[in-house]
Amino acid sequence: MSLVVARKIGNEIYIVSDTKLTDLLRHEKIPPDQGTIKSIILKPDLTICFAGNVPLAAEAIRSADLSLDLAEIRSHFLNAHKASLPEVTGGEIAPVEFILATAVPNP
Repeated sequence: MSLVVARKIGNEIYIVSDTKLTDLLRHEKIPPDQGTIKSIILKPDLTICFAGNVPLAAEAIRSADLSLDLAEIRSHFLNAHKASLPEVTGGEIAPVEFILATAVPNP
């Protein structure tokens, strides 16, 4: 089970997530020092969070071109999510979901 929560309160965004501590293939717990952090600051105004399939999420994050505009970055992660859905994969792999958080820095 994964947990990632994003909430906007006033002008602030709060993101809370657990750490991935389960091996999906073996269905067993892994040591905390081998866990995966699921909220990553990509640049000062952009954070990506994920739940689900760690290898698929890692590949989507690694392959994201952060020089593109926000719409294209959002499309990249939406396409990665859609490609992981059971109706596409036949249910053979666990899907991945993303939260993309962005903000305009205050002057």
